[in-house]
Amino acid sequence: MDQPSSSHFAQHVDSDPDDAEYIAPSTEDEESSEEEEDISADEGEDGQDVRAMPQLHDRQSHVPNMSLRPTFHIPIIEVGNRYPSFQSLQQAVSLRNIAEHRHFHTEAKQSRYWKARCVYAPQCTWFIQAAKNAGCSIWTIKQYQGYHQCRPDYTRAKDDKLLTSELISGLIGPKIEEDADYKVKLIMRDVYELFQVSVSYKKAWCAKSLAIQRLYGSWEDSYNKLAPLLGAIMGSNHGTVVDLQTQPTNASTTFQFRYVFWSFKASIDGFQYCLPVVSVDGTHLYGKYKGTLLIVVAMTGNGDIFPLAFSIVDVENGESWKWFMTNIMRHVVPPHRHICIISDRHGGIDHAFNNVPELQGGQVTRRFCLRHVRSNFHSKFRSKKLKNMMYKAGKTPSRSEFEKTLLEIATKNQEAYNWLRAIPKHMWALSHDEGGSCHGITTTNSSESFNHVLKGCRCLPVFAIVRFTYDKLVKLFADRRTNGYLWQ
Repeated sequence: MDQPSSSHFAQHVDSDPDDAEYIAPSTEDEESSEEEEDISADEGEDGQDVRAMPQLHDRQSHVPNMSLRPTFHIPIIEVGNRYPSFQSLQQAVSLRNIAEHRHFHTEAKQSRYWKARCVYAPQCTWFIQAAKNAGCSIWTIKQYQGYHQCRPDYTRAKDDKLLTSELISGLIGPKIEEDADYKVKLIMRDVYELFQVSVSYKKAWCAKSLAIQRLYGSWEDSYNKLAPLLGAIMGSNHGTVVDLQTQPTNASTTFQFRYVFWSFKASIDGFQYCLPVVSVDGTHLYGKYKGTLLIVVAMTGNGDIFPLAFSIVDVENGESWKWFMTNIMRHVVPPHRHICIISDRHGGIDHAFNNVPELQGGQVTRRFCLRHVRSNFHSKFRSKKLKNMMYKAGKTPSRSEFEKTLLEIATKNQEAYNWLRAIPKHMWALSHDEGGSCHGITTTNSSESFNHVLKGCRCLPVFAIVRFTYDKLVKLFADRRTNGYLWQ
């Protein structure tokens, strides 16, 4: 594997053909990490590819339980109504009928003419006729008999064919834009609340996929958009570091995505004013293509979270962690500054510490996240009392208190005592933190807290994830600069 460098991205772009295409990472033999069932291989009739890519707007606060009802209004259908497209006309008529539990079918459709009747015609006289205006895409309702003589039909409440995933995607678009982590099961719940019609998981999943693609573009296109976006960020934020790693495919102009690393100039410059303690963590992505988002976070003297760098990797393993940690040490951590890195006990991080030269000298100390050690301890011994005693031992700054608590654990469970003794004390116990390297910080809560901030972007295309982090940090740094002025 090539060693990353600060100029690697520029070299990579220059060395690829002008018409090079970047494709998603392979999904073969990858361990699934999705939090929702992935049915992308079976999208059905509604799984069309929508490729519009509007600008990514600033996100509002996380509102997971807001109903669709406040934003939905039953369309009013009248003769003379004009619609910008046939699709918008058909959706308005469909929504009106779905809300009334009535059903219609298309009787005639030509390039400039559409006529539909109630499925119970001629007993029910409901019908609509519309025509396309000359020289434009606008459709106008010409005739409309909007009263159904038939009774509301609740027999289709299990799944209404008029309620397509395309139509649902338009309803949920504003919620997806506000909270991309909007769960498929919540979509099913909210649609039922709105229409008293149940929709299948597949239909709701396709609707969410279509809504995301309308807002952010397709997953496939996002890999082609990634390099230009990173180049634009570097051009407008001089000193920002980017490293994009791909691998060739059988096609000479096609490259497969592996890793991308980015750290904004403001983060690199600001780190010198933070505590010399960083937390690293990884979180799974669960969009159409899987992967892992790796982050490194510092803390200010006021205890505020300070994001330093990000990476998306196709697979979380020893090589990807080695690559990520190498970039951190070469581009984010100032030379000769001693830092403490807090992490969980993931094997990939162990591999990085054993193979990255910059991590093996005296510049870096490593500490295990006490909360993760406690979780592993509890998983093995299943005792709340032992778990609390173990955590107390790890948090106390007193060595005598540490030894006393461990002896108490030994009297209750010798195996648990031996398990803790097998872990070097300085790696998890605050009382044995030589030189105060961790500055009293014993967990990766800072990186996990910021991961929660990023939770809404974990199902988005890779292009949108990078934009999401950029927008978040721009707002974060702007707010802190404003707060700083208030102290003057």
